[in-house]
Amino acid sequence: MLCSKVFQDNLVGIVVDEVHLTYKWGNAAKGEKAFRESFAKLGELRAIVKPGTPVLALTASADLQSKAIVKKQLHLDNATTVTVSPNRTNIRLGLSRVSDRSLNCLDWLVEEVKEKGLNMSPVIIYCRTLKTVGRVFCHLKAELAEYAWVDQEHKVDNLIIGMFHSHTLPQNKSRVLSSFTGECNCRVVVATTALGMGLNFPNISHVVMYGVPEDVEAMLQQVGRAGRDGSQSHAIVYTIREYARADDEADSFLLPDVDYTGYFDEEDVECDHVLTPHSSSVSGLSVLMTSD
Repeated sequence: MLCSKVFQDNLVGIVVDEVHLTYKWGNAAKGEKAFRESFAKLGELRAIVKPGTPVLALTASADLQSKAIVKKQLHLDNATTVTVSPNRTNIRLGLSRVSDRSLNCLDWLVEEVKEKGLNMSPVIIYCRTLKTVGRVFCHLKAELAEYAWVDQEHKVDNLIIGMFHSHTLPQNKSRVLSSFTGECNCRVVVATTALGMGLNFPNISHVVMYGVPEDVEAMLQQVGRAGRDGSQSHAIVYTIREYARADDEADSFLLPDVDYTGYFDEEDVECDHVLTPHSSSVSGLSVLMTSD
């Protein structure tokens, strides 16, 4: 189809959104299968379409290294690059170290749910693994007890907390997503990064990262779920020894003056304006354009 005359005559351009995923999801370690193998082959489209077809590549979280990889993979050698600062001054970042596997750090959230119920703004808790998602969800449900339900009838639709990950049933995913628009009862979602890109809910007041995100790009994606309506919002990173492995850029982004050994072992730190990066490699929203 792509080589047909009708397609060639009517194609006006190629647009790739979330372009940093072309290599992250399109490639895999030796012996493993890529999550989206076809993503790594998007550059081949340029060999199929007629010369001069414009290409637009978009990302909100690529660092300098990622942009270089993307340019090479999509053959954007002479691309015009438009970059916008990632600074979101309405988001405040809190950074706190907690003891191994401790969930007491979420006590404030339990009290918020008990006090406000359906009147609270939605909160997302990001976890690094499916196992951790389940553990955090079960902890909240146990601590909330009857407050975990918005009605005396204990059924899924009445739960004020929910889970969202790659194995979540479609009907449960739908319940979570509908809750962000006020149509359902879920107000606290425990999730992996499956809940993120492509979603634009303006009313998220808090984002919690239980464990340091694996890199700066993941951190920007997760923090960026908060405060999309421009209101004052909060993001908190809980560093847990068991889940604290992160790349060097994520380390320097959070605590630039600490000599790292792979874990955060410093006193609790808080800083304002989370998306003003310490690391020069964080480049923010980028638009890569070419018509070569």
